[in-house]
Amino acid sequence: MFFDAELYNTMDKPWETILQFLGKTLPRLGFTSEEPEVVMDVGCGPGYLSKNYILPCFPNLQKMIAMDAMTSMIEEAKIRHPHPKIRYVVADIEDR
Repeated sequence: MFFDAELYNTMDKPWETILQFLGKTLPRLGFTSEEPEVVMDVGCGPGYLSKNYILPCFPNLQKMIAMDAMTSMIEEAKIRHPHPKIRYVVADIEDR
């Protein structure tokens, strides 16, 4: 499997369902904890959504682990969307 991370980054726009989930569903489910939180973004791609949409939803975020199976995606994320609370890692959720 190969995806061009640079090209993907130009098309990485959130779907309306993602915005709905992050902006309305999560708060209704009680994801407004006062406790420090750790969040995992599986399939983060080049990190645009991780930094610009997921991170702001968790004001008490201690750490985010953003993973993708494609090395090129993680390299792009580290360059274009760095953040001190986000750790980008190459990993496949299906690996044991």
